[in-house]
This record gives sequence, C-alpha cells and structure tokens, in this order.
Amino acid sequence: IAKDPTGNFLLALTLMERYKHPSLYIGRPCYHKLEDAKCHYRYWTSHRYSEEVLNSITKLIKTEMLSRKPSSLILIGHSGGGAIASLIACQFDRPTYLITIGANLDTEAWTNYHNWSALNGSLNPALDSKLCPQLTELHFHGAKDEQIPVELNKNYFSYHHTKPIIIEDATHSNWTTSWSKIQD
Repeated sequence: IAKDPTGNFLLALTLMERYKHPSLYIGRPCYHKLEDAKCHYRYWTSHRYSEEVLNSITKLIKTEMLSRKPSSLILIGHSGGGAIASLIACQFDRPTYLITIGANLDTEAWTNYHNWSALNGSLNPALDSKLCPQLTELHFHGAKDEQIPVELNKNYFSYHHTKPIIIEDATHSNWTTSWSKIQD
C-alpha cells in the first residue's frame, strides 16, 4: 500500500489548463493532503469508490454549482477519476456530460487483470444501474493503454449502451497531444 497515493503527473490538471472556459479541478480524497487526520489508506485502496468518497465529491460540486449556476455540467475524469465521475454523473439536476479518459469503468475486471485485491468497500461503475436521461457519455481509451486496456470495460459499455472512442497513439497517461484534437 502506497504511503502517498498522489501521482507525479496530474494528467487531468494538465489538460484542464488548456481548457478555455471556467472550470474546477477536484482531486480524489487524500491525494495532495495526507496530513488530514481523516485520511486513511482505505480511501486510496479498498474504499476509493465508496459512498463516503462519492458523497464528498458530489457535495463539493453541488456547492460550487450553487455559486456558479451553470446551465450544464461537464465531468471529466482520468483513470480512477473517470470511475468516480461515472458513479456521480446522475446526481445533478441539469444536462451533464461525462467524459472519461482511460477510466477503470469495471473495477472487478481491472483488479482481476492486475491480480490485485478486490475493492470490497467500493462501488463498481459497471454495476451502476441508475437511469440518467440528462446524461451524455463519451469514453476515450488509448489503444496503447496497458494499465486499463479498453477490453476491461466491455461490461460497462454493454450495460450503458455506449461504445468507447479509441485513440490510436494514446497510452494510459500520454494524452497531451490527443487532447487538443478531442477538445475541439
């Protein structure tokens, strides 16, 4: 178990800096702030997609929405952030666009693939059964992604009646070139 879950390269933040409209970056709980007494390793291991984590992020977004009053919402998540975005996307009362980049949308398939411990304290996006008429989904995957190969998410795509968009030259973390094409 990592003592600090924070990665060295923040892809979503790097991509967001290129976005020309008002935006808000929300890191996963306990990333960038380990001195918080509430941070327990379960929040970046078994409970990374727990109700507690999802409610915390949803509450933060709703609070921001009260002050900003957007007519629609775009949730963009990379890797585990995409799993979180997919699990909270139906919680908002306006048109919502879910964009994931190399997301682990079937956490059981993902942990099995890597032979890791099951995420017993987490929800699995592939099993999320909420109907969400205000939601539009786009799921990007790199053809060269070895961390989360697109095939791992087949159950999610089947259940949600959507298909991934494959970017041939992208890996799990190399999206800076492809993002400018996608963003336009």
